[in-house]
Amino acid sequence: MVDNYGYIDDFFKSTPGTDQIKEFEHRIESDPSFAEDVAFYLSAMQAAKGMLHEEKKAGFREIYRKSIPAESVKVFKLPKRFWYYVAAAAVIVGIVISRLIFFQPATVAKLAERYIQEEFIHLGVEMGGREDSMQIGIHLFNDGKLPEALAQFENILKSDTSNFDAKKYCGIVSLKLGQYDKALEYFRQIASEPGYYINPGVFYQALTLMKRNRPGDKQEAKRLLEEVVKKDLQGREEAEDWLKNW
Repeated sequence: MVDNYGYIDDFFKSTPGTDQIKEFEHRIESDPSFAEDVAFYLSAMQAAKGMLHEEKKAGFREIYRKSIPAESVKVFKLPKRFWYYVAAAAVIVGIVISRLIFFQPATVAKLAERYIQEEFIHLGVEMGGREDSMQIGIHLFNDGKLPEALAQFENILKSDTSNFDAKKYCGIVSLKLGQYDKALEYFRQIASEPGYYINPGVFYQALTLMKRNRPGDKQEAKRLLEEVVKKDLQGREEAEDWLKNW
């Protein structure tokens, strides 16, 4: 007799991929013995979690049983295998629902949020040399002092309106602060700057629109991502991946 419980336990305690879920469903549908083992496993796990609760319910049932005449109690028993298949069917339904909830493609807003959280954790600091006004702003950002960092970068722009990095950092900090209109304006400015081989302006505009998620933002973000891919701009790999969610 094949012991399936190790495989079943690993499945429910891990995060299975699509292929693993399909294989698990197929085995339930095609192998009655495996379906029974799944049903027994789930029943055992449920029993372990609710043992105390069941003890209380059993006590109430006993009180009720003693309160009614014995001849009025009629017990109807279904075959044991019937309950195995009911439980197995419930497992299949549960797996389908889980796939719909947990394995659906991420929304564009969630994709943007994930990118922001992962890529805008800190800004690079140049090593050595005297700390100038730009480095002060970067340190403020890395210390989580976002309003102060934004003020610092904007002060730089007051004296140097063409400072590409200051505009980029102003856009990033504004995006982190949820000031999406301001972020878009800064990113539009750097996107229009000529002569920069590495220019994330168009990609960052799309990112901001995805995060803002107002009516029409998704469509405009898609157009910008398509431009990133077509012109091979910075952010192309992410753009190609994200476009699959439209």
